[in-house]
Amino acid sequence: SDENTVHGFTRFTIAHDSDVLLPKPDALPGNQSTFEMISSRPVLVSVAPPQALIKRQTSNSQEYKQAWQPINLARPLSIREGEQTTFFATVGNLQDEELQVALAAKGRNVNVKGLPSSITVPAHGFTTLQLEVIGGDPGDGRIEMTAIDSSGSETVGALDLRVVGSSLAEEEVPNVQSVRMIFDSWYSPGVAGAPILLNGAPVGELPANGGYATWTVRLPYALNENALPELQATNRIEIDTRDRNFKMRNVLLELTLDGGRVIELAAAEDRPQSVPPDWPAAEGIRLENGRPMVWVFPGE
Repeated sequence: SDENTVHGFTRFTIAHDSDVLLPKPDALPGNQSTFEMISSRPVLVSVAPPQALIKRQTSNSQEYKQAWQPINLARPLSIREGEQTTFFATVGNLQDEELQVALAAKGRNVNVKGLPSSITVPAHGFTTLQLEVIGGDPGDGRIEMTAIDSSGSETVGALDLRVVGSSLAEEEVPNVQSVRMIFDSWYSPGVAGAPILLNGAPVGELPANGGYATWTVRLPYALNENALPELQATNRIEIDTRDRNFKMRNVLLELTLDGGRVIELAAAEDRPQSVPPDWPAAEGIRLENGRPMVWVFPGE
């Protein structure tokens, strides 16, 4: 709308309909425009995950490599139970003078450490801090950081995520409601349809949208109804390789239990597996054609 356009540029809301980016009056044509930030609050706070966690949830199975295609987020942002990694908290000062702010952080189902009690943020500047975050009990998680300025005004930045379990106990097997296989694949034509076996039982076929001459990453595939009765505390996935050229890596089993709790089982073998061994794109474990690719997922 006209009221959301200034000097031909669109107003961008970045937090709670109060923080916006607007071009300065001296905006130049093309890509030379400059911008200023206008906010109803003197302080901005944000929490961001590390790239390693972002990569886990992002899939290019929808060919988002073309700029007009959206990125497909295969899974919610997740941290594993007991996993320790670094998140990033940014505090922005939109005032004309430097600002002293007191800081506090807390987490739900995560432990947050390493935040200083206070910092000084330069005028019209931003300070980024590292937060050490440890995954706690599986379930919905949240990281929340509060900045309190000299007037006592509080600004809160938060990031929602989920904490996933990393092992399956024998007594939990009956509580599993669905099973997905998450994997990276590099196909050549004709690979789609390769049978997938879970503990010897057929549970699906490789989908058709694997990458051709490139890795397709974090491809999610729901195993069929045969998977639940075959599931055990320790599990074995096999992929039939007969008369096919392809490779796979980073295979996970994602289990959703009743109540929504999620467990991610990582395979004991994490190297890529390729077939046949003389295929130009082969790497990692090179299998003779006809030998199945195998991943074993240890139990608790």
